[in-house]
Amino acid sequence: MIKTSISVIILFSIVTALVFLYFAEDLAEGLCENKIYETYLSPDQSLKAVTFQRDCGGTDGATTQISILDASQSLENRAGNVFVVAGAPKHQAPDITWNSDQEVTVHYQTDGSEIKAETHWGAKIPLKINYQ
Repeated sequence: MIKTSISVIILFSIVTALVFLYFAEDLAEGLCENKIYETYLSPDQSLKAVTFQRDCGGTDGATTQISILDASQSLENRAGNVFVVAGAPKHQAPDITWNSDQEVTVHYQTDGSEIKAETHWGAKIPLKINYQ
């Protein structure tokens, strides 16, 4: 009887922790705010690169971020999927040039201080991302 009660308590605790972890990311995202700075359409206008400021309040400060999205997709309240650097866009935002429908250049000289600087994006038709 006692072993069964302990097992139920442990199982309940594990399930509660898993549910919390599942929703924790969405809760944290809700504390942040994205403000679009600039949007760059690909040559065939099927994709877009969105440069935006993400501010999560507190002592973290604003960051400049870039997400690659389908052209019809809206920027969600999520972190950038290809590029993140400390500082507001008015000081940090790089220009973006689409070289082709499968290649984009972010005009930013990477030095290792970036939080994120992906070189590829997408699975079906991979997009190459250059930094210079």
